[in-house]
Amino acid sequence: MRRFFISVIGVLLATMLAYSMAAAADTATAALTEKAVEYTRIGVGDYQNYVGNWDDGKYPLLYALIQSSDRYGKVFHSAAVMGATKPYAPDAAMFAEEMILVAARVMQAPKSEDADKCFEVERVVQTGQDLAVYYKFKEYVEKASHSIKDCLILQIQKHDYKNVFLFENGIQVGVLHPAQGQWSVPAMPNALAKP
Repeated sequence: MRRFFISVIGVLLATMLAYSMAAAADTATAALTEKAVEYTRIGVGDYQNYVGNWDDGKYPLLYALIQSSDRYGKVFHSAAVMGATKPYAPDAAMFAEEMILVAARVMQAPKSEDADKCFEVERVVQTGQDLAVYYKFKEYVEKASHSIKDCLILQIQKHDYKNVFLFENGIQVGVLHPAQGQWSVPAMPNALAKP
């Protein structure tokens, strides 16, 4: 009889432990659910600048999480045009509360009416301390006389993300580790320095 009670108590304790562990796992999973991140899309022509050159043979996708006007200037270069009145870059004060995420590719130049249509944002989400950007990329297929650097530019609320993942057409194409100081691929000058 004594063995029976010990067995029953053992089964009860094991069951209670299993339920406790399941509840803890559910709590941990709930803590890591996706949360939508608000963003503003910046058009390629909103500022009087362009994405600087990089080795697109080695790095087909340039991507960066820009947290300061200094870093913005390492990715985007001013393009003075006679009579143009657009600013060359966002106001430096903007970087106190917001940051810019950019993904760029070299591609055939689309018609002007098709600008900003090659990249389409699906969603931007935060999971724990990680940011994930999901977008569709559709390369312009009509023959063009020249190529351009087209890009997706998103302005988001400043946050200390541990990792930033980019998913293009459902496939992970890049990851940044801003918590470790990595803010761009390829690495820009002083890419490991703090903002």
